[in-house]
Amino acid sequence: MFAAGASPVFAATRTVQSAQVGEIKVTTVSDGYIDFPTGAYTNVDTEVLAGLGDNLRLGANVWIIRSGARNILVDAGSGSFMGDAAPGVGNLNERLHEAGTTAREITDVIVTHMHPDHIGGLLVGGQIAYPNAQFHVSNGEWGFWTSEELLSAAPEPNRSMIMGIQSIATAIKERVTFHQGAYDLGAGVSVEPAPGHTPGHMVVRVSSGGLQFFLLGDAVISQDLQFQHPEAYSAFDAIPDLSVKTRKDLFDKLAADEIAFSATHLAFPGAGYVSKRGAGYVFTAIG
Repeated sequence: MFAAGASPVFAATRTVQSAQVGEIKVTTVSDGYIDFPTGAYTNVDTEVLAGLGDNLRLGANVWIIRSGARNILVDAGSGSFMGDAAPGVGNLNERLHEAGTTAREITDVIVTHMHPDHIGGLLVGGQIAYPNAQFHVSNGEWGFWTSEELLSAAPEPNRSMIMGIQSIATAIKERVTFHQGAYDLGAGVSVEPAPGHTPGHMVVRVSSGGLQFFLLGDAVISQDLQFQHPEAYSAFDAIPDLSVKTRKDLFDKLAADEIAFSATHLAFPGAGYVSKRGAGYVFTAIG
């Protein structure tokens, strides 16, 4: 719970937002945007979806956590992985300097989950983009995506994506620390299981000076839909019912304790608060 009147202090430019959480600085960097088809969502009235149009423009945010000597990157954006399928993303590497750092200064990379728009930027030209970093991935996430059975059972349209994910995993595997359940990385940063969107999806908690700031990854992927209708899920949710439960549980906690948070696909700068309203929630953006 925040002390009365206490909250992280935010400041933003066009592509970078900083939040001071006690002694820790969290910088949100925009990797660009993704136009996501509204028809990919389900479990919500068709009239609701019709009112949103054919596509929703989603943010694509990543974060850099500076705590002591640690520069911790949370997710790595798309890099060139998405190609023509999502031409609006892949801007992280050129924007690192706007966030006041370089790829060589990153000490850790937390992977909330292994979808292409979160790990595509881990490699540049086939080489690890963050040469001095240790990578952090949940056991369940790694096991799911690197399974030989996953590739052999996948429908043909999905195989190239899975092969790309597995290629990235092969490149970084010697430098991965695997986490089971909740895990404290030190420096005021911890990860917590938040499964559903993928089997091993994690969220990140930043804590310092009595303040907290959560990074939700893809626990919510539509600012326009999933606050008012948290029961809505997308074709990219691996375990749809669990994704809904995880989202509601997180929203309830963040609302009750008045904790600021960000999420990958909220419109940049992607930070705010959530409050309960009827069967749904309301998001109030900061910045």
